[in-house]
Amino acid sequence: MALFAAATTGQPLGAQTVEQASVLLLQHEEVRKELGMTAGQRSAVDSAYKKHAASAQALFKQKPKTDAERKALQQKLLRSQTDFSNRCLEILNAAQRSRLRQLGLQFFGPFTMLSAEISKELGLSEPQKKKIRAAQDTLNKQAAQLQSKRLAELRAVPQPKDPNDAKAVAAYQKKLQQIAQSHQAADARAMDAAKKQAEASLMAALTAAQRTKWAGMIGKKFTIRGKPASSA
Repeated sequence: MALFAAATTGQPLGAQTVEQASVLLLQHEEVRKELGMTAGQRSAVDSAYKKHAASAQALFKQKPKTDAERKALQQKLLRSQTDFSNRCLEILNAAQRSRLRQLGLQFFGPFTMLSAEISKELGLSEPQKKKIRAAQDTLNKQAAQLQSKRLAELRAVPQPKDPNDAKAVAAYQKKLQQIAQSHQAADARAMDAAKKQAEASLMAALTAAQRTKWAGMIGKKFTIRGKPASSA
């Protein structure tokens, strides 16, 4: 259920910096316009995307048999992603990179404050991090509970006695879709409210100076394909 994944605490940066992770936003036309990318820059980024996709596809075809081989493959995938990100960043000028980072922070959300990079930049104390993690845990728990409730409702729908009965299977699938769609709007509102409450708790854990610094870090609010900038 994409709703619950999208409603929770943003996307993890993993081993990448905010700048590197934000490169994925360059696939959106509105982001390219916001950055004022030239035709040459767009073409270069598209080329980097194609090369990265081909490289990643080749790596995913590998079938590691041992833990050592799996670990080595993960390292190759990480290096491939990092190289791709760095290639794209080199295509942008300093002002574009700075704005892309702002958009990335907005897109990933204020819970990126728990990453080592942003935590250090804001100067968060351990007690502050603990409060932010608590807000994050509460939001994740609310999303998990709602998801569990919806899954239980779907599982309660009687399955076709004969899996080869196309008509019965179609009716069953239609029933599942109807149930999911009937809750979609209400669940979206519920998770949006929960997310705003969690982000409010997060912001309350910051000092006034830290909130001002965060506002400067995310810059002017921007919307990416229907995904509004963070409310925090």
